[in-house]
Amino acid sequence: MKRLIRPFLQREDWKIFVEDIVQILAGPEKGATGKVLATIQDKQNPEVIVEGVNMRKRKIMTGLKEDDFFVVSMEAPIPYYDVSILDPVTKAPVVTAFRYLPDGTKVRVGLGKGASGDIIPIPSLKEENSKIGLCGLKDTPEDEVLRVTFNESDPYPFLDIKRPSGLPMPNASDSLSITGRQDDRSSAWKAPSWMFSPSRNKQVRGNVDAGALENGQRHTSRSFCTRLTSSSNACEIYNQQL
Repeated sequence: MKRLIRPFLQREDWKIFVEDIVQILAGPEKGATGKVLATIQDKQNPEVIVEGVNMRKRKIMTGLKEDDFFVVSMEAPIPYYDVSILDPVTKAPVVTAFRYLPDGTKVRVGLGKGASGDIIPIPSLKEENSKIGLCGLKDTPEDEVLRVTFNESDPYPFLDIKRPSGLPMPNASDSLSITGRQDDRSSAWKAPSWMFSPSRNKQVRGNVDAGALENGQRHTSRSFCTRLTSSSNACEIYNQQL
C-alpha cells in the first residue's frame, strides 16, 4: 500500500496560532493539553511547540572544559497534524475551518463531533512579526527618532557665528570647513554666500585690522576669509580682497 503524501501547508492555510489551547492526538504525549508557544511554519514539515509537552533535556555549554555546562529542560516541536484545537465551549478537540460573516469578516469555527458551532477567536498573530517593536542595543528608540531637533531661529548651533540682522539665511549647500593647514588652497575656509554681498564688502574692506589676524594667518588666493576677534569676543567672518 502506497503511503499518501500530504500536500505542502501554505501559510494562509494555518489554523493553529500562538496562545491557542490544543490537545495532542498521537505519540507518547497523547491526550495532553497545553498552550501553543511557537509555530514552525515550514511547508513540508510544519510543527508547533506546546507548553509543558514533549519535554527534552538540552546541554548548554558555558566554557571550553567538559564540565562547563548545565542541563535545561525545553519543549521539543510536535508535528502540526498531531495536535488539534480545543473548542472553547465543549473543551473537546475539533477540526477547524475558516468561514466568512455577512460583513466579510474572516472567522475560525469548529467542525465535526464535539464542536459547539461558536466562533473560535484567533489570538494576536505575534509570531508573524516577532521582531516588530524590539529595540536592540544599537537601535534608536522611536521617541528619539520622532523628536524635533531643528530650530529655525538657530539652524547652525554648532557654529560660533552670529548672522548679521537683515541678511538672508545661509543655504544648506553652503559649507564651512576648518583646516589646520594655513596654505592649503583646496581645503581653505569656506564661508556662506551671504557673507560675500557687495554692500557688506564695501563697508568692511577698509576697516580690516591686520594686527587682529589670528596667529598671522595668510593665504595665497586672491579672495580669502580672515577671522577677526572683536571687543565683545564675538567672531565674525570678513572677506578681504587683495
